[in-house]
Amino acid sequence: RCSFKGLDEGEYSISTYHPYTNHPGTVTRKVQAGTKNVDITLKKPTIVRGQVFDARTKEPIEQFEIREVHLHAFPNWLPFGDEEGRFEIGEWEALGDKKVVARAKGYAIGLSDMFTFEVGKTYDNVVIALKRSGRVSGRVLDPNGKPLRDASVGSHEHGFDNVVTNAQGEFSIADAPAGEMALRAWHSKYTSELVNVEVVVGEERRVDIQMLKGAQVEGTLWHRDEAMSAVRIEFNAIGQNFSKEVK
Repeated sequence: RCSFKGLDEGEYSISTYHPYTNHPGTVTRKVQAGTKNVDITLKKPTIVRGQVFDARTKEPIEQFEIREVHLHAFPNWLPFGDEEGRFEIGEWEALGDKKVVARAKGYAIGLSDMFTFEVGKTYDNVVIALKRSGRVSGRVLDPNGKPLRDASVGSHEHGFDNVVTNAQGEFSIADAPAGEMALRAWHSKYTSELVNVEVVVGEERRVDIQMLKGAQVEGTLWHRDEAMSAVRIEFNAIGQNFSKEVK
């Protein structure tokens, strides 16, 4: 129980938060000054417990980070430290179909099986096996062979965040999964380019990705026989999303 004293007259919002409640973790009630016996009920939490371990040795990984994947939402990473590689999370951004994602230094990102999370349920024994990783670095070049700045490089199939090239067109992916990896580069001025690279555990592989000029699309936007202005046109394609203001 709690109380607030010395309040001026008027309406107040009382917010209650507990880390082990379903999203949203904060529940707010509006009350008038002087109101007594205000009850706030929090929903029963959805709890996920599991373990992260080395895929080859089966030994637990002590230092790692966890986050969830829900459709296209990628919340922040949560750090954990446990001698047995165990974690417990009781607050999720949304319910529905999810995967739990783990990463650790020297390992590639790993995913759990897909779950359908429901309010108030507890999910035990969620296991994530992480494989040792290698490093991939290189450059992104424009059609003339010059370094290309602010190009994005990534691999959707492996789930790690895209990296962006620096002023010298260089990029580096520290924890790339071992084996053949399809690496794609994007830039708003050029078509996306895909290269395959063989990643070896504990080694660095270098690759240059040269972009090509794309086709040009021109036209006029009409509405009731009048050309339109001051609109935004978006162009969507696989792995690309561009927009442009029309003045």
